Amino acid sequence: MFGPGDGPRRYSDLRDRIGGISKKMLNRMLRKLERNRLVERRVLATAPAGAEYRLTELGQSLLARSPSLPGGRRTTNPWPT
Repeated sequence: MFGPGDGPRRYSDLRDRIGGISKKMLNRMLRKLERNRLVERRVLATAPAGAEYRLTELGQSLLARSPSLPGGRRTTNPWPT
């Protein structure tokens, strides 16, 4: 959905990139990511109205530390001994 260094993505770009996801499920996922401060939503002053989404600093740091996410890699041990 988002990769390291990716800029803002429009809703339709996200939907196309994921593929096979319903509008309802994508909306739920994006709202949840927003509530958890992993993604920021910006409303665009276009006709028709649009929005774009981008990873926050927190979202980028989690992506960089998670090898299970596409584009993610573990840079430090999150579980120090």
